[in-house]
Amino acid sequence: MEQIPWVAWIPIAGILGWVITSVIESITKSRRSAIEAELSAPQRALLAQSTESSRALVERLDRIDARLNTIEKTLTDIP
Repeated sequence: MEQIPWVAWIPIAGILGWVITSVIESITKSRRSAIEAELSAPQRALLAQSTESSRALVERLDRIDARLNTIEKTLTDIP
């Protein structure tokens, strides 16, 4: 320590800080991507279920609309 001037410690501390920051960033990034991968599977299942429910609802509404059109046509045709 006595042989290294105090000015040289500044870049050494900067390099060590950069290395530590890079390691922490890579660890948190990999953990974050793993968490996102876990959450995406249930979300995809929920989305598929929601889409299926929406399709069934649209189908039912189309049938109701067809019935209402039939009723409206019948009522319009009555003199």
